[in-house]
Formats: sequence, structure tokens, C-alpha cells
Amino acid sequence: MGTPTWFRFSTVNTPLAHVFRSSAKLRDAHHFKPRGIGRLAWDEVTRQLAFQEDSISPLREDNEATEIASTWDGFSISYDVLSIRAVLYLSFWKQDTATCMAVEIDSQVPYIKPQGMTEGEWLERFICEYIHACGSSECAYGRDWPILFAPLEPEQIVSELRSGMLLKRPLPGFYALAQGLLSKEEMATLLLGQERSSRLRYFHSPAGYYVLSSLCRRNWALTGP
Repeated sequence: MGTPTWFRFSTVNTPLAHVFRSSAKLRDAHHFKPRGIGRLAWDEVTRQLAFQEDSISPLREDNEATEIASTWDGFSISYDVLSIRAVLYLSFWKQDTATCMAVEIDSQVPYIKPQGMTEGEWLERFICEYIHACGSSECAYGRDWPILFAPLEPEQIVSELRSGMLLKRPLPGFYALAQGLLSKEEMATLLLGQERSSRLRYFHSPAGYYVLSSLCRRNWALTGP
């Protein structure tokens, strides 16, 4: 099986334009250069949200995105990430009054080692920062998480931790949940009572999330840059 490329998130109860703007500083910090934008629309045949290939148009500036997509259900933007010389795709769409999002990466991104970082560290750091910037409470990534424009179910990661299912999912994996969803005591008990691979590190991100990840071996959250 190939490298997983899809990160899914829980919904955010703020307007789409606000969620998109909230991560602008993070995109600037990593020198995200927009390439193109495409429409997400409901497909009556598959009964799912789908990317409309024939809608792709060039995008020069981030601040043009929400105006271009003002009448759409959602949009995906392709970026050249100059800090790592790779491509990422950020997607945002509406679900009732909430906003959903997803991140798709090129398959080489988990192996990129920018100067001063180990393999997978850039990606792990970026996703930890991105989930916080956008205001989501949970994130999941791995082989058996389908590429699908659909958010995580409410507190899905919490439920899977409590049932024991999450830590049985195949590697690689990345799971983050806001610390307000579980007490530190319950989190410690859940991890103590279940077997997990030594490759799945557990740590608290600087932004306030519990994180279980096999993307990187270095404990950067403790050691700093």
C-alpha cells in the first residue's frame, strides 16, 4: 500500500471564510504560494461531495479565494509550499452552519527533512499548528482513513480511544484531539490499559492537543526547534 495522503478533521462552528483566514499566518510562515482553485459540489449520483475537475482556475492570491468561491459548497486550493518544495492541497466546505476541512499532501511530504529537522517532523509540526489555527478539535490520518470530503464524526477519536479501536489501526498514523475533550488522567489510563506500537509516540503539542503519531521519531515538542 502507498503512503497515506489525506488528513481528516472535525467540524468547526464558525463561517468558512473565517476558518480559511485563521490559518493565513501559518501559510505565510511556510511560504505557501497558491497555484489554483477548484470547486467542491454535491454529486447526486454518488451522494457525496466531490471535486469538480472542470472548475479549476488559476489563483494568484489567497484573498481572492473566498470571493471566487462565494456561491460554491466549498473549494480546494493547490499550493506550492516553498519552505519544503512540495505541493499541498487545502480544502474547505460548508456543512449546515459548520465548516469542514481536509488536507491532502504529496506522497513524499512525510519523508521530507528540512534543515534541522528529522524525517516527518515538518509534517507533524505543521498539522499540529494547522488544527489549532483552524479551530478544529480532532484530526486523523492513516492507511484506513478514506479520501473523502466528509468530516470526522463528533468526538470520533475520543470514542475510538475509549473502545480500544484507535490504537489497533495500522501504521502510519497521526491522531490529535483537543485536551478539553479528555482529562489528562483519563488519557493516561486509556494509553496504559492498551497495547500500542512503540512507533506511535504520545505527546502534548504546544497548542494544547493530545497527539499520537508515527510520523516522526524526534520529540520536538519537548526539545524545541
